[in-house]
Amino acid sequence: MPETELYVVLSTSHLRPETCENLDSTGLIYDEADARIRVRLPQDADPGEVINLTEDMKACADYVRQASPSSYGIMFDRDGPIEADLATYEWL
Repeated sequence: MPETELYVVLSTSHLRPETCENLDSTGLIYDEADARIRVRLPQDADPGEVINLTEDMKACADYVRQASPSSYGIMFDRDGPIEADLATYEWL
């Protein structure tokens, strides 16, 4: 059986621009393309306890953990869905 990874897609507007610019300082495993950032979430514990997350990233991680506990991570996409339960930030 092939390995599968489930990612929840969210709009990048749920992150501050500064958060995206400083992902290296979070300790998260991630990769990015032109319009997307794929972030792997820690599987064993509350992400905020394991690594240094900004409040906006922690809110997204907590939201995903509650909405989709079996998910592997978050795919932030500039055209992704905006969730009413999460704050949004202006990108210039």
